[in-house]
Amino acid sequence: MESNNRPIEVLEGPVIERGPLPGIGKKDEDIEDVPLFKREEAIIPALLVMVAAAAGGYYNYMNMHNFVSTDDACVDSNNAAVSTKTLGRIIYRGTDEGDTVKTGKVLVGLDDRDLSAEEVSAQSTLGLAKQSVPLAQVNLRRTQDDFNRAQVQYTAQIITKEAYQHAQQTLHAAKAQLSISESNIQTAQAQ
Repeated sequence: MESNNRPIEVLEGPVIERGPLPGIGKKDEDIEDVPLFKREEAIIPALLVMVAAAAGGYYNYMNMHNFVSTDDACVDSNNAAVSTKTLGRIIYRGTDEGDTVKTGKVLVGLDDRDLSAEEVSAQSTLGLAKQSVPLAQVNLRRTQDDFNRAQVQYTAQIITKEAYQHAQQTLHAAKAQLSISESNIQTAQAQ
């Protein structure tokens, strides 16, 4: 180190004694000899890390102190499985998963265009079945008359046995057709 060779001026007056000034009268220390906790470049990042850790701890406490962690736990609740009797596209959802609902609340709305088309189709099928019954009854009465005539003619030996059997089979077919028409009404009403 180089020393200053300036003359020191002496001032007259009272002498005030002061303690040693920082950095004066001390020997400069090498940077490696200064402890880490006294270095400015180490103190600021350490303080930032401590503040960040404290903020993270506070955030964790505020957000997680109401939660309980368990292994293989079960929660008591009233769960209900919900399903529909018909398939359809959902157009409205009144609740979300996990919501508490009361009896009578609409949970979902289904697109009813397909159901409306099926209803119209079922009504037309029912109408057709109802119209086929009188026709089958008329056909049965006509066939019954033909069979009665054929029976009289067969006993009088006017027609052949084959013609008689044909009239008998036609009568059975007409009875079956009437039965089918009546069951079609029941089937259409069930839809």
